[in-house]
Amino acid sequence: MNYVIAIGMFQALVATYLLRQNKNKADNLLLLLLLSIATHLSIKFVIFNFVNDADVRYQMNTFIGFGYGPLIYLYALKMKNEAFAPITKWYLFLPMILGGIAYLTISILIWASPDSGHKALQVYNSITTHTISLANMTFCI
Repeated sequence: MNYVIAIGMFQALVATYLLRQNKNKADNLLLLLLLSIATHLSIKFVIFNFVNDADVRYQMNTFIGFGYGPLIYLYALKMKNEAFAPITKWYLFLPMILGGIAYLTISILIWASPDSGHKALQVYNSITTHTISLANMTFCI
């Protein structure tokens, strides 16, 4: 699994490097998407290699999944209308910001108090699994 994650991370970084040569302003959103994927895979790589807790290794959803749908949606809007300013729809990233806060909180809680941290992890995973899927489906429609 670690090799697959490392290869995916490498591919995302290579694609980012190659895409940055392009001068299309909409491609900046695509670059952010590729960097998000690389970051997501980096977090997973660290978790799989350095965390011994099985619950965290196989059950902790990363919050970055909340950002994929909005980035693709904003990219499509920018491709459709060159004058579109993606910053006007900043609120689309609120679930990712809230997920990041929850992720950090759960990580600290697992470190400080493993029993209550694992209970919070179960709640976090059940909420994020469904909301990430629902949010991404919403942007696909």
